[in-house]
Amino acid sequence: MRERPGADLARLAGQVRAAFVDQIAPVFDTLAGAIEAHLNALSDKVAPLTVMQKRRDEAVQFAQCRKAWVEGLRKSWTAPLPRADAPAAGPAADLSLIDDEAVENRILASRLSMLVEDAAGGVLRDLRLRMRALEPEHELDSRDVLHPERLAGLLVEGWMNAGLSRPMWIDLVPVIRPLLLDAVVRAYRAIDQRLETLGVAARAEARPVAPRTGAGLPAPREPG
Repeated sequence: MRERPGADLARLAGQVRAAFVDQIAPVFDTLAGAIEAHLNALSDKVAPLTVMQKRRDEAVQFAQCRKAWVEGLRKSWTAPLPRADAPAAGPAADLSLIDDEAVENRILASRLSMLVEDAAGGVLRDLRLRMRALEPEHELDSRDVLHPERLAGLLVEGWMNAGLSRPMWIDLVPVIRPLLLDAVVRAYRAIDQRLETLGVAARAEARPVAPRTGAGLPAPREPG
């Protein structure tokens, strides 16, 4: 029995998310390497004694926590994706029930997310519209891997969970930002172009259209 077009569209939407996860995963090691190199270079620079000691302490701390941060990120990023139509966890997560540290982490993640949104610009806008054509009842929200806030939140949360500090994160954003934005924008562009090739329209009024025969995205790489 031939599957309904809706099932084809849902499968393609799942392939899009899996491809994006697969393309982003390598950036965690890239970020960690850049951070470690930056901290080591800073620790070798001449500065007042207290500053040099702080830099050396941070370099040592990151070296100790690097593996936990990267492995934690990889695990959370590649975890099974929630259903697109899964209900949200509570009304906008009442901030009065969240401790100050969690609020601060959300603020940091939100700032990073906005940087991604700004960098992605029209590419992300078109991708949102193409995903709406595949999933008319679903708007990308912060739980969706395609939403910048999802990745930003995991990066910040993973950093804190690995035992690294908030001030250290803030100091390192200039190192993290260009590498992250480049990787995310390239991944958005790749899957957006693939969907365009498959005939998925980027129009606000676009109706679901079955992808062309044989359509699909490359299967995600097996973890090495």
